[in-house]
Amino acid sequence: MTAKKMIEYSISVPADRSASIRVNHAPDGTVGSVEIDDVRCDWSSRSYETEDD
Repeated sequence: MTAKKMIEYSISVPADRSASIRVNHAPDGTVGSVEIDDVRCDWSSRSYETEDD
């Protein structure tokens, strides 16, 4: 089996707002953007190794 890296993203947005989220994974890094009208949001990620089934 080959090990893979699992990355999970989480974002918290107030209930009365909506958000547009874009994440692009590339060999040289990850780029993401969040579009929300004039509001603060919390962004987090975690990664861990997993086995390929």
